[in-house]
Parts: sequence; structure tokens; C-alpha cells
Amino acid sequence: MGMKIKKSDYEIRACPRGSGDYGIVRMTGEHRTVEEHEALCEELAKAIRLRCSELLPTYGKNGVLVTHTQTRVCEFCGYIWGEESTVYNGGCCDKDEKHNPELLKEENDS
Repeated sequence: MGMKIKKSDYEIRACPRGSGDYGIVRMTGEHRTVEEHEALCEELAKAIRLRCSELLPTYGKNGVLVTHTQTRVCEFCGYIWGEESTVYNGGCCDKDEKHNPELLKEENDS
């Protein structure tokens, strides 16, 4: 026979409207902070729980979870963090280079 695809673990992912999306009109250039986006996701999850409770499991938060992705980045330039150290990212920018442990050690030895 050969390979067969088995489908399982169906889920629904709901995302809030983008900033500036007012339904009939869409404005460009508007942005949300991370905190505003998180609050809007929690509000959407609450609305789904209230309106769809008979379709959701009865454990946890009624089967509606707000999740997010975490990415380690440099606090100064936003470059993806690729080092084991939590204070120095290999000199990805001038401000990061100031946290180079070798340079700091040389300054302390002087």
C-alpha cells in the first residue's frame, strides 16, 4: 500500500484583528504594544469561553488558551540571541560589545 496520512488533534487558532482594522475600514501605520496585544488576546479568549461554553471541554480554562512565542533577542538592537551568556551576544552591536566579558576583565585588571 504505502504511506497514509492520519489526521488528529484538531485545534482552532483565533487571532484578534490587526491594529487599524475596524471591519469596514483599515488604517495603516497603527501598532499595538506587546501588552495591548496580550490583553486583546485575553479578551478574545474570554469572549469565546462565554459564547461557546457548550462546545468546550470542562477542564482548565474551558479549552481556550492564550499562548505566545518567546524569542531571545539583544535588548539594544533586537538581533536574535545566539550565545549561552545572558549579558553578551557576541558583539552584535556597539552597546552589546560593551558587555564583552573579555573587555570587562581587561578593564578590571588595569
